[in-house]
Amino acid sequence: MLGTSVLPFPDQSESRRRRLLVCRIAQQNRRTVQQILDSDLDNKLDSSDSNEETHPPPKKMRQPNKDRDHLKHHESMMKDYFSKSSRYNSRDFCQRFHMERGLVVRIIEDLTKNYPFFVQKAVRIHVSISKQQTV
Repeated sequence: MLGTSVLPFPDQSESRRRRLLVCRIAQQNRRTVQQILDSDLDNKLDSSDSNEETHPPPKKMRQPNKDRDHLKHHESMMKDYFSKSSRYNSRDFCQRFHMERGLVVRIIEDLTKNYPFFVQKAVRIHVSISKQQTV
């Protein structure tokens, strides 16, 4: 138990005096921490002023794009699933796409007819409409 002579508030209860003492210590610690942070900030600002020539941070380098051969896979999928002499029958098609072949073809036709996003651009090879629709 702390004696009343040590505490700066002799006229108040013991628990209240402890809380007030803790608050005072916390305020002093906050001031000390703020002074340290201010002095560190001033030092950093002073050092940055002396170094007039600053360089931008280096640009992060990206890995080159991997060639995933989208065109080959598109042609293979079209030949395997959508051609007249397809490799897979209707049951295999339904298992793969979870819908009938006619419905998939209708969806692809409607998307390409109504939305320009799904029309193949001539400049660059993109993911095919059938892949976009099935993913």
